Amino acid sequence: MNESQDPNTLNDSAIEAYLLEHPEFFKDKAELLTQLSLPHGGHGAVSLVERQQSALRERNVELRHQLGELTRIAEANDKRFHLTSALIQDLINADTKDALKHSFDRHIKESFGNSYAGLQWFDSSHTLDKAKAALGSLINTDKPFTGALRETEMRFLFGPAAIAGSACIVTLGELSPKGLVALGSKNATDFGSDTGTLFIEHVASVITSLAARLSG
Repeated sequence: MNESQDPNTLNDSAIEAYLLEHPEFFKDKAELLTQLSLPHGGHGAVSLVERQQSALRERNVELRHQLGELTRIAEANDKRFHLTSALIQDLINADTKDALKHSFDRHIKESFGNSYAGLQWFDSSHTLDKAKAALGSLINTDKPFTGALRETEMRFLFGPAAIAGSACIVTLGELSPKGLVALGSKNATDFGSDTGTLFIEHVASVITSLAARLSG
């Protein structure tokens, strides 16, 4: 069959001739084979039906892998939901800012497995100035920060035992900084530009609301 032949003039003979000229036509077209209705061939060479069955088996394996991944994600999300619910309930039960900080720190480290957790309030211009001197533009009420940090920055957030790594920082307060919450890791790549921040932003919002009615 001429390669440039008008598709509208194709007939059975033309298609048969083309396939005879191109015996490898279906070699890389497993997707096409799954769409065809084919009779069984005779003995000898592998029939198109066998190729079709092989393609369908491969598709089934792929679908099972996809289903397994979706199930894994669903289970992980369900676990995170229950852990988050327990954290929020503990935060609600806190009767002081110190208790709020203790609950946040304990849940983030023990339940969620983060190396570091930090919660600070800027109760005076002095504490805010100190934070800005240590973290600079990382104090930002517009959006969270996620990325690698130097040892000095990690120690300001998480204490003197912290080492260089990475962190997610959410500044508390809408118009002006009132404090911050942070999650940290000893690995410099655990928190990056593609890290989701929905969870920590939600927790930060709850902490902001609760802190407004608590004393030290």
